[in-house]
Amino acid sequence: MSVSVMKRIRLFGSNIDVPVTLPIGGQRPDEVNFRKELEQSDISAGQSRLFIPDNFLTKEERDTLKALAMDQENQTASASSTPSSFLSLAPSSSSSSLENKKKRKKATKKPGMDVEVKDSEGRRFKLKLTYWSSVDRFVLNKGWNECVLKNELVKGDVIKLTCRGRRPGGHDDFDGKNNNNNNNNNNNKNKTMVLCLGLEIIIRRKPRQKI
Repeated sequence: MSVSVMKRIRLFGSNIDVPVTLPIGGQRPDEVNFRKELEQSDISAGQSRLFIPDNFLTKEERDTLKALAMDQENQTASASSTPSSFLSLAPSSSSSSLENKKKRKKATKKPGMDVEVKDSEGRRFKLKLTYWSSVDRFVLNKGWNECVLKNELVKGDVIKLTCRGRRPGGHDDFDGKNNNNNNNNNNNKNKTMVLCLGLEIIIRRKPRQKI
């Protein structure tokens, strides 16, 4: 399975666009690397996040994540604009109460892009990539703690993240099982793309525990 993209090259003093066919899961002709010496905040279980540079993403992906974050902020502001005292006095039914709970849950849910991180031992981790407008940064979270624990990362370790491209979502669950029970659900899932990253520990400050 492949995808066609346009790549601009310079030929005889002029810029021209030429079609380039790339396989899905390798939509970037060159790999993007990111090295970082981990700080305490990067491995803290209470924070569970790692900031990454935006060059892992296409402009469309960056714009989409920023738009999702803005929409979520607007929903949160709308949900919090109604005083709780008014909600408690207003007549409600069980159905309206359930609807309010759904709205509040949706308003607080962080939108983002699915990410698959594969470490040097072949283990795969399911994470989320979101945009934090408060600091204008893209961040890996919702699963980063597991990467830290499984790889025994500590402050001072130097890691490298490598962009391996994208793959269609829904093809292969992270538990290795395929969902073929509902074709409609599969078709919907396949419309999303999963960002695939490789994780490698370049320098360890602390020897790994022997099992």
